[in-house]
Amino acid sequence: MYRLIVVMGTVAAACLALGCGSSDEAATATGAVTKSQFIHRAEKVCSKIAKEQETELASWAEEHPGGPKEAQDHFKDVYGKIIVPFMRQMVGELEQIEVPPGDESQVAEMTQGLHKAIRAIEAKGPDGAPESTLFAFRRAALAYGLTTCPSL
Repeated sequence: MYRLIVVMGTVAAACLALGCGSSDEAATATGAVTKSQFIHRAEKVCSKIAKEQETELASWAEEHPGGPKEAQDHFKDVYGKIIVPFMRQMVGELEQIEVPPGDESQVAEMTQGLHKAIRAIEAKGPDGAPESTLFAFRRAALAYGLTTCPSL
């Protein structure tokens, strides 16, 4: 029995020293965030922002009950007062998430595409953002494994 306990203790110590277990566990033990952890955190951010934006848009629609015609007349207001601030919030919160080592350029490609879209919309209104800037963000986010963020 004593030998079994010693052997089990030795195996456990070896696993700890050599990093037995999943890569997520090993990465967490070293303090580095993993890609799956980043994706989970980013998806939480984007889901929260999507819900908040949906609430704001519903509230705006209640204040402007004129249907599609009124919505079209106030299209620029919606972008300036609701869409752009939520885009800014999303990129700001995404940039606060620790990036997995080696993934910096992929994550930067996502956030830079969003920054470009925001600047274009602020400068020229909703038509100012060429689809390519939002597409660059969406393409990079999907390629990285995000699903909620590219759909906003």
